Amino acid sequence: MSDLLTDALLTYGPLLLGISTFACCLIVPIPASWVMLAAGALASSGEMSLPFVMLVAFAGAILGDQTGYFTGVAIHDRVEALAMRHRRSAQLYQRAHDLAESRGGLGVFFSRWLLSPLGPYVNLISGAAEMTWARFTLWASLGKVVWVSLYCGLGFLFAHNLPKVARLLGGVTWALTGIAVVVITIAIYVQRRRKARG
Repeated sequence: MSDLLTDALLTYGPLLLGISTFACCLIVPIPASWVMLAAGALASSGEMSLPFVMLVAFAGAILGDQTGYFTGVAIHDRVEALAMRHRRSAQLYQRAHDLAESRGGLGVFFSRWLLSPLGPYVNLISGAAEMTWARFTLWASLGKVVWVSLYCGLGFLFAHNLPKVARLLGGVTWALTGIAVVVITIAIYVQRRRKARG
């Protein structure tokens, strides 16, 4: 796959990189992390400029995050109307809204790079739960700086071992995401049980 990505990047250049990081933020199954690794590797051989590669990747990712967030904002009224039909769903909706506002920043930050498969969904939820735009943008931008720097930088440093690096990073990311989903599910279950007993 790395050879195909390298050839595609040499043909389409930064445009492919920017589109990849944009689209992956919108639940489009594009291996943007692989693309950034390949772009970093090309930068190490002098085919591309590393600062420019990172800038393009960051710009595409930020635009994708913003699109996802404002899509969430646009569907907020529909989600709220559905939630308010029942007392229990209204309470859950209000809790999600409060959580997004009070503690959602760290969730946004970690979903940009450490738990990146969750990122597109967090974008929608942040908008629908009315997290303030400034708060979302701050944490999303900080997270994207880490994501872009990590993958482009590793591609630059380990250009001759891209497949191994990509497999390692992919495995770690999915493992951490799986653990996070299990922990969140257990926490929600325990909280519901306590409320049911109380």
